[in-house]
Amino acid sequence: MPLRKVIVGCIRSFEPRVTPSVKTLAAPVTVHFENDQVAYLDPKNELSATRADVLDELHRASLHVYVEVDPQSLMIVEVRVPATGHVTYLKQDPGGELDFALDSSQRLFRLSPSNPFYGKFQEILRDAHKRHAMVILTENDAELEIVDVRLAPNPLEPALLEAEREAPAILAPRLQPVTLQRARDLFDMVNGQSCDPRTGAPPCIPFLYPHHGCHARAHQMCRLIIRTGDQPGKVWNFGKLRVKTPNEPHCGITWLFHVAPVLEVSTPDTPDPQPYIVDPSLFPEPVPLESWLAVQVDPDSRQQTTSPAPFLPVTDGRFEYDPTYDKTAKKLIECREALRLRCAEHGPPPYARCLEGATASAVGAGQSSFTDK
Repeated sequence: MPLRKVIVGCIRSFEPRVTPSVKTLAAPVTVHFENDQVAYLDPKNELSATRADVLDELHRASLHVYVEVDPQSLMIVEVRVPATGHVTYLKQDPGGELDFALDSSQRLFRLSPSNPFYGKFQEILRDAHKRHAMVILTENDAELEIVDVRLAPNPLEPALLEAEREAPAILAPRLQPVTLQRARDLFDMVNGQSCDPRTGAPPCIPFLYPHHGCHARAHQMCRLIIRTGDQPGKVWNFGKLRVKTPNEPHCGITWLFHVAPVLEVSTPDTPDPQPYIVDPSLFPEPVPLESWLAVQVDPDSRQQTTSPAPFLPVTDGRFEYDPTYDKTAKKLIECREALRLRCAEHGPPPYARCLEGATASAVGAGQSSFTDK
């Protein structure tokens, strides 16, 4: 890994002020961080206008950013959207690979012994796990290599505050059945909110970024469905889930859980209503629960059906809640801006090398996901 200067933190201000959605920068932009560090956006760099827009959105949401700068010029050469959370799971295999999870993401992260900062990062993660402290974690999007781990400022206090918000899951009541056509209409309604990955214009939903954030996507989808007068629940799937998707540069992703809205659907072919999942990140239409579980490829996974209210699993059987949708909004911003950076660097999804083996139905429906033939 080349010599680098890294700044991680929240942004205090820009000079001059960033103009949203500009295609090019007319002059360098000075980025002032809350830790009194300074970096610059180079107008000669074709990615700087997108980076300026992304940094401005993250600044408005008071979210952390990760930047790499040239040590001499202090020009920004890399921008990433870090994940912030508590280490809830940590396991090392005999070869030294360290798998771990954060309570803010469904991802299963992996720290490899080949990482040049393996010893330092492992020590931070173990300490954070032991003390239930909060960390700021950044990955390289191209290789999924962890490039930075650090304790968040005042790492213990947020953990205590979050614990106070935990509560048992609210079980879903018996849902009012809908027709399959109504389920399709509701699917089309939420799928119509999908982000253009090049602009990420709020309040769109980043279905094309399956990397993480399913809990925020599900919460927002339930909010939209409830507004129509219909009654969704949520289905949570817990396990070591492996999903193939052409919307990830690596053509797949590993999760520890996944969640999506569920509807009870009556069809002429079934005597009783059946659960159908609304998940545009994986399918081009509502699908039976069994189909949704099958693409996550863990026969030992366990499911929990709840009301729309639980937002994020924290501990076994306990959840965070987000009745004001403030957490949902922040997580969607985080995912939208990460998608924009990915699009600027790798092009928009789907990625052609991942489409080999895609089913015709998935490709024809917008190539949002696929299963093996």
